[in-house]
Amino acid sequence: MPRQTDRHLWRDDEALSVRSPPHPAGDPRVLEVQAVRAATLRALGRRDEASLLRQAIDPLIDKLAAPYQGSLRREISGRG
Repeated sequence: MPRQTDRHLWRDDEALSVRSPPHPAGDPRVLEVQAVRAATLRALGRRDEASLLRQAIDPLIDKLAAPYQGSLRREISGRG
């Protein structure tokens, strides 16, 4: 069992494993999990990891149409 502080990250990993594959990295279903993961990392004080993940997914979020883009921006900021 993962450490208590990493429980949410473990859950995010599980969610990501069923979404990617089959869906590509830029798919909203994958980006949703990645956005939650970035917010979780930041909340756990792992800001460097959160920043790296956000740098990777921000360009993919930018390519999305509404309503996904706004929703994911709120999620990644921890206001989802």
